[in-house]
Amino acid sequence: MSSEECAEEVDEEEILLNSVIKETWTCHFTPKGSPISCKEDTKVVGHDCKYCRLRFCIKHRAPETHGCNPKPVKLTKHGRPKGKK
Repeated sequence: MSSEECAEEVDEEEILLNSVIKETWTCHFTPKGSPISCKEDTKVVGHDCKYCRLRFCIKHRAPETHGCNPKPVKLTKHGRPKGKK
């Protein structure tokens, strides 16, 4: 493997990692019927929903606002929703 191939592979991995990090620290709110979603950064100020386990900005943090089921989800002993794999 040449140094150029190695550099390209590292760049691809870095791009993938950065996209995953950006997706993780961005509000997950998408209005129903709309292809556009909230792009608010939630790295410093954000809220993890205890029902759906997604991260939202302060504006969309309420379960009623982001369309979450307000009924508590039964969790396994590891904190994951039961029945989902």
